[in-house]
Amino acid sequence: MIIGLFYDKKTGKVVAVAINTLHEDCCEYSTMKADPQYLNSTYPYYGLIFEMNRYYLDELKLVYVNDGVKSITGHSNIQTFLIDKFNFRKAYCRVQIVYQWWFKLIVVLLYPFRSLIPVLKVRAILNMEEVRREMNGL
Repeated sequence: MIIGLFYDKKTGKVVAVAINTLHEDCCEYSTMKADPQYLNSTYPYYGLIFEMNRYYLDELKLVYVNDGVKSITGHSNIQTFLIDKFNFRKAYCRVQIVYQWWFKLIVVLLYPFRSLIPVLKVRAILNMEEVRREMNGL
């Protein structure tokens, strides 16, 4: 595990932190946090990600970096940010979900009404089921 820090030049205060896992040929960006009061003034994520990419890709010559998977609740726009600002790309995979028989029954029954479900966690499961069906051609 590697911890990266991004500082405010004026105050010396840590304004962004990243926890990364280094592998043989890649690095996983596991966690990134920034002080909210600096988000619109110093853009700490830009500096943090720029320096992490420079270090892992240019200096260490790793094959790639990985920011993980998209949130199923859709609460984070980090993937879109990385694609737009840092030329990251999507890498698709097959989605395999195994449900308990009773839970599968609930998912099958609720699936046609997924856009009407107001409960975020239930809608997230149904959205994941939609991705599974699309990716697996169902």
